[in-house]
Amino acid sequence: MISPTLPGMPKRARLKKTPSPDMPRGPALSCPVEVRIPIRLRNPNNSRQHWRVVWRRGEAEKSAVAMVLRSRLGVVPPALPVTITITKISTGHSDGDGLQASCKHTRDACAKWLGVDDGSDLLTWRYDQRSEGRGVFAAIVRMEARTA
Repeated sequence: MISPTLPGMPKRARLKKTPSPDMPRGPALSCPVEVRIPIRLRNPNNSRQHWRVVWRRGEAEKSAVAMVLRSRLGVVPPALPVTITITKISTGHSDGDGLQASCKHTRDACAKWLGVDDGSDLLTWRYDQRSEGRGVFAAIVRMEARTA
C-alpha cells in the first residue's frame, strides 16, 4: 500500500480566509442582485437520518446553488465586501438556529462561488423566511455591496 503522504508530494490545498489577489473580480454591485433557487431547504439537525443521507442532500443543495449562481450571475464574482441575505421559502416556520442550519449548504456554495471562506469578515450573512403558499419551496439569495 502506498502512503498518501509521500515525501515530495504537495500537501492538500486549503481554502484561504482572504481572497486570492489573482482572482478576477467584477465591478461592485450597484444594485442588489437576487437569485431564486428552486430547492427545499431542510434542517439537518432535526432529520434523524443516517449521516450519509444528510451529506448527499447537502451536496445536492450545494451543486444546485452553484449551478444557478454560475448561470444567472456569471463566472466573475462581484467585488467584496458584500452582504448576502438567504431567504427560505417554505410552508413551515423555523426558529433562529434551525433557519441558519437549513441555509448552511446554500451559504457554503455562495462563499465558494465568491472565492472566500464563509467565515470571512468580507461577507455579512443575514437570514429570513417567508411562506408563499402550500407546497412552494425555494431559496432566494440576495447579494448587495456592503457600505463601510
